[in-house]
Amino acid sequence: PLEPSTPPQAIGPQTSAPPPKLRAVQRAARDAATRAYLAQLLSDHHGDVALVAKIAGVERESLYRLLRRHRLRAEDYR
Repeated sequence: PLEPSTPPQAIGPQTSAPPPKLRAVQRAARDAATRAYLAQLLSDHHGDVALVAKIAGVERESLYRLLRRHRLRAEDYR
């Protein structure tokens, strides 16, 4: 008689911690993309915050808030 086989193991590493929630992954990806985008604009425009804000389509104060959140300093690109 045929015996039922043991179910295959899950593919990937076996960890005790659950995987991160989708929203956390999405937020991390968005934050990384935003930081890279801002850093590139600052580099391309030599740290000119007014110009970067105009190109990005945000108010200068909003840009400063984003720069603080992503730990970027316009001075580092001048």
